[in-house]
Amino acid sequence: MSDPKKEEPIREVQPVVVPMQYLIFAPLAAGFISLFPGGFVFVISNMIAQSFDPVVIYGLIAYGISFAIGMYLLYLKAFKEPAKTRYRIFENRLEYSEGFLNRQQRTVVFDQVIDVILSEGVLRQGKSAGSITIITQ
Repeated sequence: MSDPKKEEPIREVQPVVVPMQYLIFAPLAAGFISLFPGGFVFVISNMIAQSFDPVVIYGLIAYGISFAIGMYLLYLKAFKEPAKTRYRIFENRLEYSEGFLNRQQRTVVFDQVIDVILSEGVLRQGKSAGSITIITQ
């Protein structure tokens, strides 16, 4: 007995990553969030030192470490998670799976879908990447 053949998708696409968004927003977000651990370590180190001269170095070290960790986590979110997202277009449905650490898979049946628009630019076509817009009733 042969296994039933799996239905092949008409098209499979994935989202496109725009590095400029990461290069602009990630340092701002990581820098702002790193103020809290850096400030906390600064206050605690000055309480322990009990000196009138502020001890800045420990706060700067904590800020630098938390900034680096924040940039790495935002890198994973910006580049690795979209690489794991796939949209598979069939004749009667759209299936997509997404998530880097927590995988989710969903199916959209085309019963109430009026139109599906697939947009691919010149640079996206070589990578089978594009934007999908689903219009429903």
